[in-house]
Amino acid sequence: MLSAFWPDLQLAQIHDIFLLSDETRDRCRPWAASPFSPRLETAMFILSNFLVAVAKILSLALNAFLWIVIARAVLSWVNPDPYNPIVRFIHNVTEPVLDRVRRWLPVVFGGVDLAPVVVILAVMFLEHFAVASLYEIAVGLR
Repeated sequence: MLSAFWPDLQLAQIHDIFLLSDETRDRCRPWAASPFSPRLETAMFILSNFLVAVAKILSLALNAFLWIVIARAVLSWVNPDPYNPIVRFIHNVTEPVLDRVRRWLPVVFGGVDLAPVVVILAVMFLEHFAVASLYEIAVGLR
């Protein structure tokens, strides 16, 4: 059947092209040989894996920060003990970011602070833009 598409190839050559090593395939199909040296391909593979790892760590960090901001918003609806270590941690982690948003944008309407909403949207944007871009760059290097 395959010899119908390539009548000048023998069955043994078709077997070599599809089932044997990359070197045999590259010898039979010189246009498919890689233009890069094996050392450069190895470096690109390592860089690709590094970028995937960075993307995963960034995704985890952004997700953790997203949940901490949500916890901060929920804590603002109740009156928690300000000396509780968990409350202090949540406040210390989120306040620098929320304070910058409050300085740049007056997002308090009717006594409701919308800074956490802006931060959540920013984190979601970073998740979909930066992390997805890192993944795409890593896949392109392979």
